[in-house]
Amino acid sequence: MKAPPRKHVSGFSLMEILAVVTILVVLIALAYPLFGKIRQHTDMTRCASHLRTMGVAIFAYAADHGGLLPGPTVADQLSYYSARHVASAMQTGTTQRPLLAFLVPYMNLPVPTDPARENDSIFPAVAECPAAKREIIAAEGKITKDNVKYFHTPATRFKEGNKDVDFRPFGYSSSSATNPTMPSKLSALKEPASTVGIRDRIVGVHGGVTNMLLMDGSAVGLREDQFEIIDANGKPMRLKSLR
Repeated sequence: MKAPPRKHVSGFSLMEILAVVTILVVLIALAYPLFGKIRQHTDMTRCASHLRTMGVAIFAYAADHGGLLPGPTVADQLSYYSARHVASAMQTGTTQRPLLAFLVPYMNLPVPTDPARENDSIFPAVAECPAAKREIIAAEGKITKDNVKYFHTPATRFKEGNKDVDFRPFGYSSSSATNPTMPSKLSALKEPASTVGIRDRIVGVHGGVTNMLLMDGSAVGLREDQFEIIDANGKPMRLKSLR
C-alpha cells in the first residue's frame, strides 16, 4: 500500500525572515531623523502660537490700562499661576509678579474663587514651550513650580547716537529691586518690530532656533547668528536680522 502523498507546506525560511527584519530596521533608521524633524517643527509652531496668544492678551491688557503694558515683572517667567498671583497683579507696590498673572483674565483662564484654594498652582498649556517642557522633564523628571520656566522677558539693546540703551517693555522687578523699572506705554515703543517682549528661556531650544514675541505682535524664530545675548546677568539682547 502506497503512503498518501505529502502536502507541500509553504512558509518563510529563516533567511527570508532575517532579510525582512533587516529591511525594516534600515527603514526605521532612515525615517527616525525625519520623525524628529517633524516633532521639532510641531513644537516650534505650537510655541510660536502660544507666544502670539500671549501677545494678543498683552495688547488687550494695554487697551484696558490706557496703553500701559503689564508689569513690572521678572526676567525668568513662571509658567504657572495661582489666584493669589492674579490678585497681586492688580495691586501696586508688589514685586516678582509673573507676566502670566497679568494676562490670565485676557486668556479666559480659570481662577479659583474658593479662598482655601488661592495658592493652588495652575499650569496652563497656552503658556508652555513644548520643547522646553520636554527638556525639563528629561533633566528633572517632572514639572514643578520651581522649574516651570519656559520664557524670558529680556531687555532689547538699541543704539541711540553713541549710547547703548536697554529697553524693557514690561519693566523689571526682583526681590532685591527697591526701585523697579516700570512698564512702558505702547506709544513709547520706538521700534516695536525690533523690540523683544518674550523669548524662549532656553536659547536655541528648537534645533538651534529661538522663538521670540516682538512688540508688534509677531512671533519669529531666529537662529543664533541673528541675535546676540550681550550680558549673561541681565541678559539684554540685540537683534541682528529678522530674515
